[in-house]
Amino acid sequence: MASERSDEAPPPVPLGLVGLLREGWPLYRSRFSSLFALFVAAYALIAILSLVEAAGGEGATRVLLELILPISVQALAGSLATAAAIVVLRDAQAARYTGAASALAGLRPRWKEVAAAGLLAAMLSLLAYILPPFSFLAALGPSFFAMLYGPPMLVHAIVLEDKTLQQAGPRARALLSRQWARLVLYLLVMAVGAWVFAGVVTSLAGRLLQLFVPDEAFDPTLLVVYLLVLGALVPFLVATVYAAFLNLRAVKDAPGGAPA
Repeated sequence: MASERSDEAPPPVPLGLVGLLREGWPLYRSRFSSLFALFVAAYALIAILSLVEAAGGEGATRVLLELILPISVQALAGSLATAAAIVVLRDAQAARYTGAASALAGLRPRWKEVAAAGLLAAMLSLLAYILPPFSFLAALGPSFFAMLYGPPMLVHAIVLEDKTLQQAGPRARALLSRQWARLVLYLLVMAVGAWVFAGVVTSLAGRLLQLFVPDEAFDPTLLVVYLLVLGALVPFLVATVYAAFLNLRAVKDAPGGAPA
C-alpha cells in the first residue's frame, strides 16, 4: 500500500507568480509571431482612435470621443485578441500551429459571447476611470483593465469550455474563489512592470528617433514604436493568465479539491 501511494502523483497546488511565469513563457515564446500579430492589430486601434479624438468636440461629444469610445473599442478588441490568443496557446499545447487569422476565424461561433465579455471589461474600465480609489490605475490603459478585472477568465471559460457568458461567470467565480486577491496582485505587478518597461523603451526610442526622423513624422513614428512594444509585451501577460486558468482548473477540479 505504501508503494502504491508513493507512485501516485501529488495533487496540484496553486502556482505562485514565478511558477505562472515559467508556465506561460514557453507557450508565449513558441507562438510569438501569431500572438504578436493579434495584439499589434488590436493596439493599432489606438492610432485610429487618436485621429477620432483629434476631431475634438464639446460636452457629451467630447466625453464620448475621448473616454467612452476609446475604452469600449479597446476592451472589445482586447477581448477578441485574448480569445484568439487562447486558441493559439491551446493548439500550441497540442503541438498544432494556428495562425492569427485561423484563430480569429475559429472563434466565429463564439464572437457574440466574446463581445459580451469585452463590453463587461469596458464597463469595469470606465468605472475604474471614474471612481477615485481606482483612478490611479488609469495610466495602465483599458486593455490592462481587461486583464485585471476578470473578463479574460470569462473568455477562457467561453473558449476552452464552450460556455455561454451566463455559464462562464459562475465558472470563473468558482475558479477564482479564495484565489482572487492573489491573482489580481500578480497580474497587477506584471501589468505595471510591462507598462513601465514599455514607457522606458519608448522613451529611449524617442531620443534615438529625434536624430533621424523629421519633426512632422516624430509623433506618428513614436506611436508605432509604442504599439509594437505593447504588441510584444501584452501577449506574455495573456499566456500567464492562460497558465493561471489551467492551474486553477486543475486544482479545483482535482479529486478532493473544492469543486469549481
